[in-house]
Amino acid sequence: MQTTSDSMSERMKIILWRWCRAGEQKPWYVFGIIGMAMGLFSACASMPEAPNVATVPQVVAGGNLAMEQAYPLAVGDQLLVRFQFYNDLNDSVSVGPNGHIVLQLIGDLLVAGLSMPEATALLNKKYAEHLKKPNISLTVSAYSPQQIYVDGQVTTPGVIRSATPLTASRAIAQAGGFKLGTARTGYILLLRHTPDGKVAYYQLDFGNGVPGTDQDPLLQTNDLVFVPETAIASVADFVSNNLLKIIPFTATTSISNVGIILPH
Repeated sequence: MQTTSDSMSERMKIILWRWCRAGEQKPWYVFGIIGMAMGLFSACASMPEAPNVATVPQVVAGGNLAMEQAYPLAVGDQLLVRFQFYNDLNDSVSVGPNGHIVLQLIGDLLVAGLSMPEATALLNKKYAEHLKKPNISLTVSAYSPQQIYVDGQVTTPGVIRSATPLTASRAIAQAGGFKLGTARTGYILLLRHTPDGKVAYYQLDFGNGVPGTDQDPLLQTNDLVFVPETAIASVADFVSNNLLKIIPFTATTSISNVGIILPH
């Protein structure tokens, strides 16, 4: 039986290419100038069929999705900082390109990647060094625009952009929903770049198309959601054979022998 990796379309390879480049914090649209794009695709066409295994990121199983439901603060998020007793210190700040915010009294503070409860606890701890009972509340007034990639057996695969955080089910809905009769809704694959340069995968089970509460995680910008049609013998092989071999990675890592088996 032919696997999904064997029948990968050129369109999907382009989507995956864009996703992988975004994980390097080099958005694909910087290559929008026609001349540069032509040079890039020409270079890709001339690349060897098999990648140098020493240059591809490690593929690892993701953690417990139930533990990753909280929204992690991201670059570009707008935050409101409110004090119960010190109104003159109330502030509105933006998470900068380096993941930091700058606040009165305590200055520069790294918050990107923290959940709201974690960031709130950190602010209260830092301000407690200067104030008695700071009692800070922290809210997001505006989210950084989110970019999600959805491909496979959905009606309109491609890039989904949103002004608010999306769950996997909402991203799939914005891509037109599942293709009836071909989508393997019990074996959806979520790929996510990790801070240490790896690619983490998660298997989502939507059953008859409706996910359980622990199977519909909040997505992070540049996540890729793939809805398969046929078997994926190994996630590591799937990623390396269909995504990494057309990407000029510079990181020096190795690919791990991990994967999942989908029934025929």
